[in-house]
Amino acid sequence: MIKPKVLQEPITFVSWKWKPKGYRTTYTAEHVNIWAAGIKRHYKYPHRLICVTDDPTGIDIETFPLWDDCDKLKNPNGNHLPSCYRRLKIFSPMVTSEMDIEENALVASIDLDVVFVNDLQPMLHSKGGGEFVGWKGPGAMHPTVYNGTFFMFRAGRMAHLWEDFDGNQSPALAANAKYFGSDQGWLSYKLAGRAPGFTPRDGLFSYSRDVRAARISVLPRHAKIISFNGKLKPWDAVAQSESPWIKQHWRL
Repeated sequence: MIKPKVLQEPITFVSWKWKPKGYRTTYTAEHVNIWAAGIKRHYKYPHRLICVTDDPTGIDIETFPLWDDCDKLKNPNGNHLPSCYRRLKIFSPMVTSEMDIEENALVASIDLDVVFVNDLQPMLHSKGGGEFVGWKGPGAMHPTVYNGTFFMFRAGRMAHLWEDFDGNQSPALAANAKYFGSDQGWLSYKLAGRAPGFTPRDGLFSYSRDVRAARISVLPRHAKIISFNGKLKPWDAVAQSESPWIKQHWRL
C-alpha cells in the first residue's frame, strides 16, 4: 500500500494577545500557554510558536512585540465588536522577515479561543501548498467569506493584503460591499472567495454554529479544531458544563 506524501516543511504558528478597550473578552498569558500546549500535543512535525503581544508577561513561548498600526481603527459593524485590523500587518514581508521567517515559509495564524482536539497534520498539510488558505464558509450577503480566526499563508506571498490596506478607506470599502468584520471583512473583500479554505469537512468547526446549535455532544471523529468564535469561550463554565470534552483538550 502506498502511503500519501506527507508535507513536513516547518510551520510557524502565530497567536495574538492584546487588551482591546471596551471589548467583552480579556485574553491572558494562561490562554496563550494552553493554546501552545494544544498545538504541541496535536502537531508532531517541525514547527515554531510565536505570540504577537503588547504584554509578554507570563507567556511561556516566543513573543514578538505588537505594532501600533491600525490600533485606533474601529470595527465598522459596531464598537462592541473586536477590531483586529492590526493583524493584517503579518502579511508584510518586512514583518515576517523581522520574525526570522523565511520567504515562502508557511505561517498559520490561529486565535486563542480555539480547542485543538486531534492530529492537525492531515488538515494543515492537505491544503498547505498554496499561497493562502483560510476558514471559509457562506456569509450573510456573500456565498463565500473568510473568518479571521484561522488563516495560513506563505510569508511574503500575500503582501497586497497589507500594502493595499488604507485605514481611511479600506474598512468602508469592505463594509459597503457587505463584508462583515474588521480584518476578516477586508480578507473576504480582497480574496472574493478565490482562495481555498477549510470547512467542517476538513475538521474545522464553530462551537456556536456547528456544535452547540446542532446539539452535538460527541465530536465527529475527524474534528481537528473547534473555534469559539462567539460569546462563549472554552474557559467559560457554561461551555465546559455543556461539553465535557472541552476540559479534556483545553489544558496545559
